[in-house]
Amino acid sequence: MGLGLNARYAVIKETVQRYRRAMKKEKSRILDEFFELTRYNRKYAIHILANYGKKRRLEINGAVIEATAEECR
Repeated sequence: MGLGLNARYAVIKETVQRYRRAMKKEKSRILDEFFELTRYNRKYAIHILANYGKKRRLEINGAVIEATAEECR
């Protein structure tokens, strides 16, 4: 059986920090580990690791809202 939702979010938070500091070869190894743990599609895993926690500016009905990726689940 795979990881539960809360466990996945914990793994994401830890892995994102390592992934962003890593060089290209290390990122590939980290991505492989992350893929094995979460069983996410590889491209989706790359998207998560690259964007999790980044701030985004959204315009909704003329109002500008700042949100981070973890708030948009």
